[in-house]
Amino acid sequence: MNVLFLQVFEGPREVFSGEFQGELEIGRQQIDEPVPFQMVNGGTVPRLIVAPMDERTIARRQLRVTPYDENTVELMNLSTVATVLLTGGESLAPGGKGVLSLPLKVGIGHNLDLRIERPQAPEQLNSLAQVTVRPGLSMFDSDHAPFAETFDGVDAKELNLIRSLQLTMDVFQMATSSPDFYERACRAAIELVGLDSGRVLMRQGTAWQVVEHFAPDESKMSPVSRYVLNQVSRHTKTFWKSGDSLQDPSKSLGEVHSVVAAPILDRGGAVSGILYGERALSFSSETGQLNDITELDALLLELVACAVASGLARLQGEDAARRLRLQFEQFFTPELAQHLETHPDMLAGRDAEVSVMFCDIRGFSRVAEKIGAERTFDWINDVMGTLSDCVTNHQGVLVDYIGDELMAMWGAPVQQTDHARRACLAAIDMIDLLPRLNERWEAVLGQRFDLGIGISSGPVRAGNMGSNRKFKYGPLGNTVNLASRVQGATKYFKSRLIVTGATAEALDEDVLMRRVADVRVVNIETPVALYELPCGGVQNAAALCSAYEEALACFEQRDFRKASQLLTTLMATYPDDGASVILLSRAVSALVDGPSEGHPVWKMSGK
Repeated sequence: MNVLFLQVFEGPREVFSGEFQGELEIGRQQIDEPVPFQMVNGGTVPRLIVAPMDERTIARRQLRVTPYDENTVELMNLSTVATVLLTGGESLAPGGKGVLSLPLKVGIGHNLDLRIERPQAPEQLNSLAQVTVRPGLSMFDSDHAPFAETFDGVDAKELNLIRSLQLTMDVFQMATSSPDFYERACRAAIELVGLDSGRVLMRQGTAWQVVEHFAPDESKMSPVSRYVLNQVSRHTKTFWKSGDSLQDPSKSLGEVHSVVAAPILDRGGAVSGILYGERALSFSSETGQLNDITELDALLLELVACAVASGLARLQGEDAARRLRLQFEQFFTPELAQHLETHPDMLAGRDAEVSVMFCDIRGFSRVAEKIGAERTFDWINDVMGTLSDCVTNHQGVLVDYIGDELMAMWGAPVQQTDHARRACLAAIDMIDLLPRLNERWEAVLGQRFDLGIGISSGPVRAGNMGSNRKFKYGPLGNTVNLASRVQGATKYFKSRLIVTGATAEALDEDVLMRRVADVRVVNIETPVALYELPCGGVQNAAALCSAYEEALACFEQRDFRKASQLLTTLMATYPDDGASVILLSRAVSALVDGPSEGHPVWKMSGK
């Protein structure tokens, strides 16, 4: 049997489950493929997409699963760089494969776990006759079998109880999905209690307003009894008006009605609405009894009113949560915003290890003066929207927009051990998207624009820095100031992306970068090492990094002549390399005037 059952978990949350037959390839999204956790059957081997296109920790072709025999599968790691984790601390190296026993648990990327096993054998089960009514579809609207026909062998009392519960659940369920929620409540009251009409009244100041009514025959509806409403409102109890005084079956009842009304309570227990029903009185020809409203009828109507109150409370809670989520989603990813709804204490000020990014649009003032406010507004919205997507795609927090500058953070409010890597991947994505942005706007701007990005990692105090009027979650501390200064340093080095030594140390060894200098930035006395991440189409970047760092070592060891020679040769190949220009200038100056005070630390003169 070649059928296998696969579950995919993102942390504790199951994001995919399903069966597959024969081989299955697992990997991240490729061009023209659907979003994650969908199966693609276009190629020779079906593929399961488990990560978006920009997720660098999972290969496009990461894993192949092949049934081997009844109790084992063959796994092949198709990636050339990423390791696959196995149960018990073992791993499958890039390009490796093995035959493993079922059930099997596999880890890929930073947070995905796969469980592979044989499907469970079918068991003999019983089922109800009718299909469960989906949310948004009332029992009144369904095409199911008649209610009584679905419960063979159930006596009348049990049947009435089940019907009562289902009708009440129907009202509660409709609260989140139906625009005619109140009408559903009226209809449920009629169906459940056997009333001739139902009304929902809501308090409007000191008055009561009928917001919905329903009656199969509206001629049987009489004016609402204000006395009954007042009693329900005053005592917070269900009241009914019966016809006990009418004992003569021969007497014509005419327009005599019995009335029942149940309170709809808000979260504080106050009466915010009333479910009101009435029944035209008559005597049964069979029993000679009056079809009066009973205490059981009142209890059943109160049950429906409670369902209405619960539905309204849930709607109000969801509205409040939605407003809060919309506020949070200005800064956080939708997933994190949803998490913070139930964990608001995470927003309180606390110490955290984070990475802070400042991204500046180069030449903004000059361009804005040229194209005017209206076009500048459109341009900055488009650019900031694109850059913001890069932040949220890597689970970062959008802290602020400061004119032509974006500020973001990783590592808080939720701890991220790889915050430096996420920040740098977001920055690389920004730079990779720069040509596309320039293609869209060059005709309007009359020129191309550039970015300067600085990233610093370290301790901060993170929390809500705003007020009760305006929420603003962000960090405070020297790490923030340093990130801003590092962004400013990109102008001097004519670089797009510079990070501090603390950020560089937290990155994987295979990340290509070069140390450009040790500097002392404005208003921060402690020297800091600056590293540039070559990106954005730098040719032969590895050779550039190696040659530059050799020249930097000579300079720091006071061999200024050799440093100058190496840099002169380097600039013949890379004439636009800003870091080489700066270092050559410093080396020549040291040859002429001697090393500067504090050598080899470079004291930057501006922000």
